[in-house]
Amino acid sequence: MAARAGIDISNLRARQVGPDDFHRFDHIVAMDHENLAALRRLAPPEGRARLSLLLDHVPGRRGQAVADPYFGEAAGFDATWRDVTAGAQALLRLILGPG
Repeated sequence: MAARAGIDISNLRARQVGPDDFHRFDHIVAMDHENLAALRRLAPPEGRARLSLLLDHVPGRRGQAVADPYFGEAAGFDATWRDVTAGAQALLRLILGPG
């Protein structure tokens, strides 16, 4: 999906979130409720990172999870890409702030 959108992610690698990340980052964003719950359990009380679902940042989508496309048809990847794009754009607007 990223390649079809003209985005090269070949050098990116996933990794597990660790306790230090809650001090290092302002935002830690989950795609679904299960991962958000796991992050909340891992978060140290003094951590600064704000936890959220990605779609919490999209007007009218608060509390919704990004659908996991792996257990459906190919069209599910398109829907997931649209959700992730909308969430990322909304999160960027939040981070950059007004004006």
